[in-house]
Amino acid sequence: MGLSRVLLFVLNFVVFLCGLAAIAFGVYVAVQLADDKDDIGELIGGAEILGVAAWVFAGVAVAIMVAAFAGCFGAWKESTFLLVIYIVLLTVLVVLEFGAGAVVVFYGSDIEDQTSDWLFESMREYGEDAAVAAAWDKFQEKFECCAVNKYDDWLDNGQTSIPASCCDDEVSESQSCPGGEYFEKGCKSKVVELIEDNLDILMYAAIGLVAVQLLSLILACCAINSFRKDVQYS
Repeated sequence: MGLSRVLLFVLNFVVFLCGLAAIAFGVYVAVQLADDKDDIGELIGGAEILGVAAWVFAGVAVAIMVAAFAGCFGAWKESTFLLVIYIVLLTVLVVLEFGAGAVVVFYGSDIEDQTSDWLFESMREYGEDAAVAAAWDKFQEKFECCAVNKYDDWLDNGQTSIPASCCDDEVSESQSCPGGEYFEKGCKSKVVELIEDNLDILMYAAIGLVAVQLLSLILACCAINSFRKDVQYS
């Protein structure tokens, strides 16, 4: 087995294992979101959206695993047919990944305004949806923030009172907040920070994955060329 075939086999074996881990992670996140509605997802439009994203993530991981398996098996068996299938699958995946990256970059530039819209919309559901109320209370208490930009956003968005979860620790047990005892900072900055941190992780992981895939495409082409030369000289 030539060097290009060995490297192709090793790279795709590692990608196959990573795909298996990604599937497990995607399924885990989807199940957790289904079981736990007190999630940041309720603040930005519903945990169902994040659940769908988690299943899509798992589905993409399955496609990556299939491509990696074709690459591994094709390199091992020195099969031009399997490697051609592998190249086609990998090319499609890389194009889709570039497209997804472009969408993330496009919407990421407007992430603060979009987050504000999501948060104000969910605030209006605070008194009507128990899951949204629980998510807001949990988030405000955990990060010691209140509303979107400032505590009186609650009164400006259809609520008759400010939630007790906006009170600082010294007065939270009384279920009422004297003037000036609300958390001063809004929650938008923390939500944006969490979203951007996760996007950064995904971006770096995607860059690494695409780099490996492009290298694998080059190695697959080299392997096919090697197979043809072996047949020619045999």
